[in-house]
Order: sequence, then C-alpha cells, then structure tokens
Amino acid sequence: MTIHSSRLIVLAVASVGFSQQAYAQANSVLVETAIPDSFNRDRNVSVTERARPDFDPLGFQSGSIIVRPQVQVGAGVTDNVFLQNAGGRTDGFSYVAPTITLQSDLPQDEIRASATAMLGRYFKYTRRNQNAYQLRLLGRKDIGSAFALTGEGQYARIYETPDTGAVDAVTSVLSTYKRGYLAARGRYRAGQFQGTLALDRTSFSFDDVRYSDGSVLNQEYRDQIMWRVTGEAQYALSPSLSFYGQVGLSKIDYSTLNFGRPNRDSEGYRIIGGVNFDLAGFMRGKIGVGYINRDYDSVIYKDADGLSAEALIEFFPTELTTVGIGVSRTLQDTAISGNSGAFFDNAFKLTVDHELLVNLLLGASGEYRRQIYSEPTRKANFYRLGGSATYFARRELAFKGLLQFQRRTNDASANGSFNEFRAELSVVFRR
Repeated sequence: MTIHSSRLIVLAVASVGFSQQAYAQANSVLVETAIPDSFNRDRNVSVTERARPDFDPLGFQSGSIIVRPQVQVGAGVTDNVFLQNAGGRTDGFSYVAPTITLQSDLPQDEIRASATAMLGRYFKYTRRNQNAYQLRLLGRKDIGSAFALTGEGQYARIYETPDTGAVDAVTSVLSTYKRGYLAARGRYRAGQFQGTLALDRTSFSFDDVRYSDGSVLNQEYRDQIMWRVTGEAQYALSPSLSFYGQVGLSKIDYSTLNFGRPNRDSEGYRIIGGVNFDLAGFMRGKIGVGYINRDYDSVIYKDADGLSAEALIEFFPTELTTVGIGVSRTLQDTAISGNSGAFFDNAFKLTVDHELLVNLLLGASGEYRRQIYSEPTRKANFYRLGGSATYFARRELAFKGLLQFQRRTNDASANGSFNEFRAELSVVFRR
C-alpha cells in the first residue's frame, strides 16, 4: 500500500461517527492519510457539519474533557450475502455499534480518544458475522504560536470490502485483518508559510479465510509492516488560496513468503503538488497532481510508476445543499495473482447532501473505480450507488435509512464479478 492523501480516505477508515452508516460498506483502504488535509478555513459550512442547536448532542463535561457516548442499532437485508457471480443468496442482518469519544476543551493543545465496535449478525449465514472494533488516541502539544507536535496511535480489527483490488470479491467478503498504526507529526507556521513533517508505522496481520466448501486460505503472505516519511510545504497567497507540495517515501516489508515465491518487499515515493482553497459561499477543496513510483526487491514483480492525483471539492450552491466531488489515482499492492505486484486504483465519487428540514437530511452518492493491473494485464470496474435519509427526532434520538447498490466487473474473466443490493434501517441513541 502506498501513500494516500485524500480526506475521503480519512472518513472511510478513521471516522465511525453518526454521519456514516454503521454497517454500510465503506471504502476498503488499509492506510491512514500521511498528513491530514487542512483546506477547511471555516469560510464554508457543509450540510452535515452545520450546527443544529436543538438537536446536537451535548455530551458530558468532566473537567476539561467532553465525553460523547452513542449506540447505533440497525437491521437490513442483502440479496447477495457472499458477493457471488451467480446464484447469490439473500440474507438479513442486524448490528449494534457502540461508540464513545473523549475530547479536550482547552484553549490550546488537544487530546482526543475514541473506542468503537461494530457487532453484526446475519440471520442464516453466520460465517458473515462481524466483530469489528477500533481504538484511537491522539494528542497535540502547541509550542508557542509557531510549533505543534502531534502523536497518534490506533489499533483496529477491520473487515475488507469488495471495492478493494487487493483480493477478489468472494475472498474480501470473508477477510479480516488487525491493523496497528503509530504516527508522529510536527508542524511549523510562520506568516503565510506552513511546513509539516510526518513519520508513521503501520502493521497488518491478516486472518485466515474460511470458504463454504470447508477450504481455508492462509493469508499470512499478506502480513506486512510499512514505514513512511512525508514532508509537505504550503504557502498561502490569501486567506482563501494556498499552494502546496508534498514528498513521501515508503518502505514495505512482508513477513512471509508469497506461496513459495519471494516477498513483495518494495520501496516507493510520491511527489505531488497543487492548490488548496476555501472560497466563502462558493466552494472549498484541494486539487493535486504528481508522480508515484514503486520498486520491488524481487525481479518477478513488475515495478510500477505513473501519474498520481488527488482532488476533493465541495460546492455550496445554496445554504441547504452541498455537492462533493472526489477524484484519486493511487498505487496499491494486490494479491489476486501470484506474480502480481501493484495496480492503479482510479476513483471518482460524487455526493449530494440536502437539508430538507432542519432535522431531516437527505443524501445521495455515486462512486466509480477503474482498477488497472500490470502483471498480468487486466482491468476491473467497481460501481456503487446509494441514498440515505437521516431524521433527528430529538437531541438524544435519531433515525436513518439507507439503500445501496454495488457492482464489480472484470474484463479478464467472470471471477470476482458480482451485483449486490442492500437496504438498512437504524436508530441512534446518543448523549
């Protein structure tokens, strides 16, 4: 896995708040963004971010710490529980997703901690049951007005999702892994300049996959440790517009042989630059273009390089509507074929959020991914369409509904192709 820099990635793997459906399948991304995006300058407020004083939870105040507990309980149905190419099986499911967050209320410095679990149960096919969790701790120390040091740690059990290009769909739907993440970031600000240096280490340990025919896939060959160092410089031309440049280096070490073949150990780098903007009443976002490279230690895996891109733009046509566009081109490792090294994941996402009433939000989203593999040459397409409604009954109670369709196709063979429709209803209790 390479360096990712998109706020969509952060939301997909780090955020398990009420703004996301607890059991809906989000993007399967292994690694946190190296340097969190900071284009928001509070000149625009999206529909989902807007304060609702009559409906926002208050939490508990304990000294300088605010505690916010939440439990989401839901049920739904899927028409293809194992994401099969043919003969999909229908099943219902239910889940409970408790979350607790703690955040400091200080004029400077910051402490944040959270614990989240997602306990899902299928009615007939219990092999699809899920017990996911994530623990996170972040601390920031401000040193004067110019320097800030941030440390972060995470540990999680995560379920892969079928938009991943690392394994085929029937494997991803049963695949889980443990992820440990440690990061240190330093930031310096002076006038119109901001510089950030980040160092992080991410470890992955994949569990065995047990198929319906009784066979077992040992995924130790995917276990890995990744080190990254990333530097970013940003210069503001005005309060609304700045330019940035980022350089990142990565090293990945696999712990086990790839079914008797050499490991996929590699080194890589990415150079990217662009603009970062927040134009009041109009739009905000980030657009970057650059170059990415991956060199494998073993000659049996084909090295990869090419264009890298990232963009996330939010438009504000009215105070009640927010339109988001996300684009990314990243380089990732794959285990679909024994001799495969990397593949390019080209992703496009469109979201629309609308405030129909102050306590009724409607959402729609569409996503397309074009995944291009180098060895052997093949391509895959992934599509996802979704719609949601969120109703705030009162400060402590809310309801949410979701409809989602997703499809995957492969041009080389039907293996890994599928269609799935799912629907969910949930209730959220929060304080």
